[in-house]
Amino acid sequence: MSVKNLVLGLVLIGAGASLYFGLMGGKAHGLPAVFDQRGLQEVVNASGSKLVLVNASASWCPPCKMMKEQTWPDASVEAWVKQNATAVYVDVDADKAMGAQLNVRSIPTIIAMRSGVEVARTGGFLAPAELIAWMEEAKRAR
Repeated sequence: MSVKNLVLGLVLIGAGASLYFGLMGGKAHGLPAVFDQRGLQEVVNASGSKLVLVNASASWCPPCKMMKEQTWPDASVEAWVKQNATAVYVDVDADKAMGAQLNVRSIPTIIAMRSGVEVARTGGFLAPAELIAWMEEAKRAR
């Protein structure tokens, strides 16, 4: 294979990836659009007093998969988060240090933070209405 063909192939792969992620609404790694693509620390630094929701999860976890497929993409959940918070996805297998820092003992775990301080925590599968109810409580927590 010539260098020219190799470069052309890489350009085509990059263009295909850009098109794919553009069509997927910018979702990396198949994450629902509700999740901010920045890292947790960057979001916390930029959030001020706005609520930050941390979804601590893992790709192999069945309840985590159900929330990723059913709960987080729900239109009412997306609307609530857009209005009230910033959501961040943390894969505790890929980032074990962050899982330890967040004191994640089971998954899924959802942590609400304000100004970098935890104000609420819940665990286990939550349906959209349950998640919204919990987020409303977390929003009022100080």
